[in-house]
Formats: sequence, C-alpha cells, structure tokens
Amino acid sequence: MHFLGKNLKYLRKKLGKTQPEIASLVNKGSTTVSNWENGESEPSLSELMIISNFFGVPIDALLNKDLTTTQDAEVVPGDNAIWKTIKALQKDIGDIKKALKLKS
Repeated sequence: MHFLGKNLKYLRKKLGKTQPEIASLVNKGSTTVSNWENGESEPSLSELMIISNFFGVPIDALLNKDLTTTQDAEVVPGDNAIWKTIKALQKDIGDIKKALKLKS
C-alpha cells in the first residue's frame, strides 16, 4: 500500500507547516502539495528527496509506512535530539527576524 499523501499531510501538520511552505521547498504551488496529499499526483524523485531530507524521514518510509500509526512512529521526527535542535534554531531565527523588524 502507498502512504505518501497521508504521510506528507501528517508530517506537515506535525511540524506546523503549511502547504505553501512545503511547496516552496520544491518550487511548486500549494495546489501541487494538496494534490500530493490527496493522491491526485505524486512528486518527482528529486522532489521526494528534498521532502525526505526536510522531514528527516527515509523515502522508503514516506512511501511504504503509515507514519500515523504507533507501530511505525519510530521513523517520525520530532522526538529526537536533532529535531529538537532544528525546532530550537527555527524559533531563534523567528526571534531574530522579529527583532530586526522592530529595529527598522
């Protein structure tokens, strides 16, 4: 069974990302990501590689594992040290951007 659309939506929401944010990673429109999530189309291999790297999940897991289930949860990012560091850095970047806007 193919889980790509379900997994993309799950991971995107888990990380609090929007379809336009994911679309910008691969230079596509948000409609394209919606189509991927709904199973109407699929990303290219190069797009899959970018998505896989962004979420920190192997392509095989994106395609073949239901990441929303507890049995496959070990491949889902968010609970390991790397993802905690990434989230902290993203927050710091957001804080810096806000501070720079305040100085303008």
